[in-house]
Amino acid sequence: MKLICPNCGAPVAARNVNVHTMTAACENCDAVFQFDGAALAAPKKHRKMEAPTTIDVEETDQHLNITLQWRRNMGSLEWFLAILFSGLGAALTLVTLEIVRELLTNWNGGTFFGGIIAGAVAFGFWYMTLLIAINKTSIRVENDSLVVQHSPLYWRGLNIPL
Repeated sequence: MKLICPNCGAPVAARNVNVHTMTAACENCDAVFQFDGAALAAPKKHRKMEAPTTIDVEETDQHLNITLQWRRNMGSLEWFLAILFSGLGAALTLVTLEIVRELLTNWNGGTFFGGIIAGAVAFGFWYMTLLIAINKTSIRVENDSLVVQHSPLYWRGLNIPL
């Protein structure tokens, strides 16, 4: 509980406050003023910022854990990319299946390698689509480190020693 000088805004030392006469003297500007009991009330605590609804926050004595679902925070560009990646993945999957069907009836080395490339690219598009759809980022702050992890699908994380 601190008393603030109304003249200059400086805190008034307790030795300069007389609670019997409800007067105080400021050492900073030499002002003498009266105050009421409400002025001695405990200062208001700063309110913590509310977390956005798309972020989950868990705080304990040992750590702070912030979790963010990727799909809950997507903008229009991310939605467009997710739809594009899934469409390209579907198209390349159909191409790959057609190449496999062709290889089962008539073996051709060039077609085989084309099928491998088409399948790998299709897998990449599906992987990116799943990343957007199901992945989450966890930021964990502990006494000695800050750890950023992405799961359940692999995406490179970060570990920063503090």
